Amino acid sequence: MRKGFSLVELSIVLIVMGLLLAGGLEIAAIQIESAKAKQTRDKLNKIERALQLHYTTTGALPCPANGAAATNAVTHGLGSVSNSGNLADATCPNVSATISTNTYLGVVPTRELDLPDDFMLDGWKNRITYVVSKYCVDPQNWLPLSAATATTYTSDPATTSPHGCIAMSGAYPAAIGASPPAGGNIQIRDNTGDSIRTSNAVYLFISHGKNGLGSWNYAGNRKTTASPSSTYDLDNASLTSATSGANAFDLSFRDDAILDAPGSAAYFDDLVKWSTGRTLQHEAEQ
Repeated sequence: MRKGFSLVELSIVLIVMGLLLAGGLEIAAIQIESAKAKQTRDKLNKIERALQLHYTTTGALPCPANGAAATNAVTHGLGSVSNSGNLADATCPNVSATISTNTYLGVVPTRELDLPDDFMLDGWKNRITYVVSKYCVDPQNWLPLSAATATTYTSDPATTSPHGCIAMSGAYPAAIGASPPAGGNIQIRDNTGDSIRTSNAVYLFISHGKNGLGSWNYAGNRKTTASPSSTYDLDNASLTSATSGANAFDLSFRDDAILDAPGSAAYFDDLVKWSTGRTLQHEAEQ
């Protein structure tokens, strides 16, 4: 006589199948997130190379595009620059925020970098943040000026306190100061020891990662709430809180290893690229 499975046996089979299915889904989720991170790193590398080519061609960095611009807007992906012709007075009128009057924040200017608009988006379909020192969007501030030619700055009403993006050679005229400016003014810290990696970055790209906190999404809406998060995540998001915080735009940003541990005070999911002026020049020459 043929016997069927008992209810107990069927229950055990179903439990085992459920465990296997759950494990498979978890592995699939990890692989999907890994693929998104890899896609984003690849894009950041290509964006940075396009930025180097732009610098080589124009002698300056591009302005950011406005993160809130709709995909069908004329200004989408456009980082326009305004320059009256005075020495080192170029400005970026089409940005999302101006930080401390001397740094611009927005998103990747795909039109200026001659990239498809898709390069504005990371693997999670959020727009990649782009921060740039105001002084470095003008070619005049990249000139390796001598002490003699630096006197030009003192007579130009637009630049009574110039900030070169590379150090000038020789001594400055007294009206400018005793020592050359160090270049960019964007500060990069790590998370582990809160150490300053540089205070002179000229640009910074941020993919706000899995939780997208601080990013503008595909439609141009900024994400100001996310969980999990941390103080490090908030630093790059320029927000005071991950639940209802106000904007806190400043010159301090973070670059460190990914720590995707929900509930951890050190949670960090951002992918970051940045450079000083000297490094950019070196890389652009390669």
